[in-house]
Amino acid sequence: MTTINSCQSCGMPLAGADNLCGTNRDGSINKNYCNYCYQDGEYTSDISIEEMIQICIPHVVNANKEMDKKAAQEMLEEYLPTLDRWK
Repeated sequence: MTTINSCQSCGMPLAGADNLCGTNRDGSINKNYCNYCYQDGEYTSDISIEEMIQICIPHVVNANKEMDKKAAQEMLEEYLPTLDRWK
């Protein structure tokens, strides 16, 4: 089984997409976070998990046309708390 690496803040898939990965303070790639959530060794915004869920809903719906906003929210409410940033 292939493990898909996802951003440990927003859950965005990162497998094979180093250009989407965040960066450490020294400029090196951080494969645990996307560049939208993590740059220069810091989170790009100081938000709550509830705010992150609201930000992610439209992206999940756009990527999964069969999913409505309610289903996306329910999925994110289950999934995001399992990610490192929110544990």
